[in-house]
Amino acid sequence: MSSKKLREQVLPPGADNVYIRVNIDGELAGNVFGTRWIYDGRPMLWITQLVVSSAHRNQGLAKKLLEELREKERGFGILSSHPFAILAVLRVFGRGPEDVNLEMTKMHAKSLMMSCPIEYVQTAKLRGSLFSQDGKDVGGAISCADTEFWVDHEEPLEALKIVREKGIVWPFGNLPDGHEFLILVKAKVEQGRGEHQTSDF
Repeated sequence: MSSKKLREQVLPPGADNVYIRVNIDGELAGNVFGTRWIYDGRPMLWITQLVVSSAHRNQGLAKKLLEELREKERGFGILSSHPFAILAVLRVFGRGPEDVNLEMTKMHAKSLMMSCPIEYVQTAKLRGSLFSQDGKDVGGAISCADTEFWVDHEEPLEALKIVREKGIVWPFGNLPDGHEFLILVKAKVEQGRGEHQTSDF
């Protein structure tokens, strides 16, 4: 993908875009791009890209990047072929991978994504049993979207194997070629003594 095309996808012109990066020993170790907008009167944040270099994974960098990105959003969205990016969003903004609720994704994905200022999010085609009218299996996919993002799935599939070996149940199903996993997350609200509750949406 050319740098021009990448900029158009992760930094849509005229939108409220944000970019955060972290350098270690003078080298880029990770970065995150996000776009803010209002959906049905609620502040939202779409994570357009979250990347941590392989040399700096398992150091909490993805968590730190996402925490820096957050302001007062009521909900968050991400399309990604990489399970580690999905898990980071679930851990920081949601209730973790052990307590994934796909109801918000099922109910709001179509209209919320159409309202997003990012073109590839607007034009993504929802796929998976979560969105099929009869809820039947769709090639093993549960919650993903056809974004025509044609990348080699070797690394994401290896990451998914690692996730499952850790005993984490992967609730998004299989990932067809040209697709990305999809999740919308309600913001969690801090309670006393470190407890959390999910915000109303």
